[in-house]
Amino acid sequence: MSERGENMEELLCTAVVTDFPVCPLGSCHREMQPETTPYHAGEISTTGLRRFRCPTCGHIGMVAASGFQLVFRLVQRYVLTYDPYRSTITVVLPAPLILMGQTYGLNAEAMAKHAAEWTLLSGNSSGTLTLVPQRQDFLDFTDYLNSIVLPKLSDSPRPLHG
Repeated sequence: MSERGENMEELLCTAVVTDFPVCPLGSCHREMQPETTPYHAGEISTTGLRRFRCPTCGHIGMVAASGFQLVFRLVQRYVLTYDPYRSTITVVLPAPLILMGQTYGLNAEAMAKHAAEWTLLSGNSSGTLTLVPQRQDFLDFTDYLNSIVLPKLSDSPRPLHG
């Protein structure tokens, strides 16, 4: 694989904890800001989560401060955790979503990590997310994925055509 291809794969296939995540709400997708209320400022040390608020719509969500680690995978089920809390988020990815991710250059594990990120940003710190086509969660997640992946693709260097 070329150096550019490896850099693109690294960019797209890792669930990176950003300083300013994107609001997961379909009607918004604006950059969120760290929560600044006295009760929830910055990182919550006992859970490893940081709270963020969208200044546009007011939505509050969380980000795993140290990212996600894959605990195990069984067929289309991915169990992920974040430190230090060790709470788990299980993501069930259907084949159509895995294929969609491949068109973006994302492997199934990266898709699961993005789904876990979206789950936290949506306000859920544990449980199971089953992404089924034609259900609202599936539509909301794919909309969110488009909002974070497409800008990265448009910012990347494009090959020259001769």
